[in-house]
Amino acid sequence: MYKPDPDTKYKIANELFEEYDNIDERYHRYNCRENVILTIAALIDVNKNFSSEDELREQIKRCLEVDHNPIIGSQYFSAFSLECFQTYRAGLFRACVMLTQSVCEGLIRFVAIRNQIQIKKREKSLSILKKLICQKLITDEAEEAAKAILNESDRNELHHMNPEISKIEDWHQHAKQHLRNLTTIEYWVFGYNLKEGVLYPHYPQHWDSGDDENTIIGDLRSAIP
Repeated sequence: MYKPDPDTKYKIANELFEEYDNIDERYHRYNCRENVILTIAALIDVNKNFSSEDELREQIKRCLEVDHNPIIGSQYFSAFSLECFQTYRAGLFRACVMLTQSVCEGLIRFVAIRNQIQIKKREKSLSILKKLICQKLITDEAEEAAKAILNESDRNELHHMNPEISKIEDWHQHAKQHLRNLTTIEYWVFGYNLKEGVLYPHYPQHWDSGDDENTIIGDLRSAIP
């Protein structure tokens, strides 16, 4: 297994920092270039199964291609959400697409239940989404992202493993767009403001309370999954 020495590790982290697309957004969110580089270096340390420097670079670059919400509510789908990003990082793009579709469906149903919308046990996700739209419970950005993921033709072909899936040529780009859409949805469902170390949810009904009414239960995810 390939494991770079400390000098090489930080050299790679600096080079990858310069390469990836969304530098402005990530730079402003973490305020400091060094914070991002340290996060990349930490990710190299955590993942010890690289067979070569090329593989290391490819996996880290894929991490940097997609953003994610670093704090979400601790729910039954939280671990699956994280695995969407982990499969993408590993280059398992087909698995990433299918898992992202499932998590999206779970999120849509979760929001409907938390907002006391009546839904049937096997009601289709697009039908539930329409109810959220009618009651103005979803942002325009999240609506567009959910419709893109739940595109009925695409979703059904994959879910039922129909021959038509062979028409999808670039699974990398397909998975990347699905993840970006999932991130948009999660920022809507579990959006928050941070002020003086205190988290203020945009939609408190989407979060479970902790031991008292002034705390909530969430999953803290690494800056780069």
